[in-house]
Amino acid sequence: MRKLSLILFVSLLASFSLMAQTTAKGVIKAAGSGSPLAGVTITLLQQDITTKTNANGEFTLSLLKPGDDELSIAMEGYFTQIKLVNLKSNAVNDLGVIELKADVEDEVKQEAVLQLSENELSSDESRSAQNVSGSLSSKGDVYYSQANFAFTPMRFRTRGYDNDYESTYINGVHFNGLEGGDFNYSALGGLNDAMRNQDEVNGLVANSFSFGNLGGSTNINTRASSYAAGSKASVAYTNRAYKLRGSYTYATGLQANGWAFAGSAVVRWADKGIIDGTFYNSIGYFLSAEKVINKQHSISIVTFGAPTQRAQSAANTQETYDLVKSIYYNPYWGYQDGQVRNSRVVKSFDPTVILSHDFKIDENQRLRTGLAYHYSMYSNSALNFYNAPDPSPNYYRNLPSFQTDADMAAQVTKLWQTDPNTSQLNWTSLYQANLRNNTANPTGSAKYALERRHNDLMETTLNSTYTNQLSKELKLTAGLEGKMSKAMHYKTMDDLMGANQWIDIDQFAERDFPANPNVIQNDLRNPNRVIKVGDIFGYNYDINILHGAAFIQNEWVLP
Repeated sequence: MRKLSLILFVSLLASFSLMAQTTAKGVIKAAGSGSPLAGVTITLLQQDITTKTNANGEFTLSLLKPGDDELSIAMEGYFTQIKLVNLKSNAVNDLGVIELKADVEDEVKQEAVLQLSENELSSDESRSAQNVSGSLSSKGDVYYSQANFAFTPMRFRTRGYDNDYESTYINGVHFNGLEGGDFNYSALGGLNDAMRNQDEVNGLVANSFSFGNLGGSTNINTRASSYAAGSKASVAYTNRAYKLRGSYTYATGLQANGWAFAGSAVVRWADKGIIDGTFYNSIGYFLSAEKVINKQHSISIVTFGAPTQRAQSAANTQETYDLVKSIYYNPYWGYQDGQVRNSRVVKSFDPTVILSHDFKIDENQRLRTGLAYHYSMYSNSALNFYNAPDPSPNYYRNLPSFQTDADMAAQVTKLWQTDPNTSQLNWTSLYQANLRNNTANPTGSAKYALERRHNDLMETTLNSTYTNQLSKELKLTAGLEGKMSKAMHYKTMDDLMGANQWIDIDQFAERDFPANPNVIQNDLRNPNRVIKVGDIFGYNYDINILHGAAFIQNEWVLP
């Protein structure tokens, strides 16, 4: 009898304990329309407890510590709210209806961050020109918000810091490259809808996914459960880097069986951009799947990429703009058989896979681990020439200002203004020079050729972050990072332009050191190597980097 009474007593005590837990609930609606908002991120900041609103805009936070706290309500396209709340112990704290005001400038800002990354690139091969500040899309800071809208990310740097002082994470994995130190935003390929969920920190401020950086830190959350259920399609027409943009995004939300799926696709196309001789062809894909195993464990896998081809434009002098009477002049293109052909075409593709695990150890402790792999393929074509004049129309010797005779200068000016074969690349003359050289010397090097300069990057990254709310006043955050990187730099022959072959020697060394035959060789193991289309030549080297880092930090909240 005593044992039965003890069992009943313990059972009742456990039941009362479960019933008496501290919880909070509420409803999020759009200001003005009163429509419920699904997928809103609700976070108790001091306790680091997060949830999402359901299809009716409702949310519930359980197993809370009573007392004062800050409630963050955030959703892309709306102004973030921070509310002070007082949680009563062993009670259901009803926070009522909370309205979010729409940010009418948000769409413009988000497009600027993720789509201007390739609009105003320099003509060199440096991928650092593709990077923009992720923190500029921040809506919580008035200064950053207005600076982004007024200047665009391409013309603004946070406190003047270079891009390698800004850290970008995806699902808690650090994606800044080891070789350049910055983040390649063009890898996202216009997948704006898939990359909207972002946690942004300006400067060296404590956060739950990193130690921070001088220029700020951003974590893009692409876990499938973070997307509101539903679909979205959009079409845009513009006269910038591309003419047409179409996108479609679909998400299931978190289903009853614990699975969540999300996918997005985007197409960007232009047969001719606003700059003469340019085009743009790009597709982007995004797939995300997540399994919530139980209240403690969830596993997510994400893959995305954006194969892209785009023609470049060049920087020019005022003299060339005045000659053609257009600020859109581009010397990289010319007519070949009546068709526009650009000599500088970029090909890029950065397929990425991220596997992540979220472990909620208990009410106060959490461990997030992510493993990512990506292989960035980036190349740019360019004209090369051997024992022949520079074919660039805007080469200084081809301009009127170089002429010492006034009549000759006037004649060159007239040709620039009337003859496209003078102001643009003359592809026909380049092919004819190669054909003449083939006849005179079948075994000699081509006069002109189109080479492709590759800057590929392969990286594997592991990040793990542990958080522990030790007390109401003290929060511990610690993290580990390991990264392995291999950068591959080389050239391949893209087009011999009617020639039989190319000889792998350095023409400038041949000019400067004619008495030393070894100096002119790019490959001493294979002197005077014959190059065909697709062969590697000129240079070919790798940069291998191993990187490890760790941090630990405490946050004190003083009364």
